[in-house]
Amino acid sequence: MSRLTTKTHPLLTKTILLNLSHKDVHIIHQFLQKDSKQLVTITKLTYKNIITIKKHILNKNAAYSYNALENYKDVLSKTATISSGIERRFLDRENLRDMWGPNQWENKAMYEHPLQLPQKVLLKLLLP
Repeated sequence: MSRLTTKTHPLLTKTILLNLSHKDVHIIHQFLQKDSKQLVTITKLTYKNIITIKKHILNKNAAYSYNALENYKDVLSKTATISSGIERRFLDRENLRDMWGPNQWENKAMYEHPLQLPQKVLLKLLLP
């Protein structure tokens, strides 16, 4: 993260930044990690102002959160599905266990899409 400056928030004056630097609070991450009550005593700002500054910093620098289900639905609506020719029944656990063998099956996850399968399993599915 970047250093705290007067541009970070209007309430952070040069005097306040100097007081923070004396307490080893130089970057935004350190400011956010510091207890708000300690920041009140260091900066002489009100508790409400400290919370306002922290919220402003988080809103300005934090990543935007996405709803994964909505994104997935959006991707599905904008893409075409191409059939691999493999029937879904071939992808159940019992058939995959038989194709891989019991010793290789234990650490395998269930595959949702045929192209995620290893090549030898795909060949067994496609070739009679």
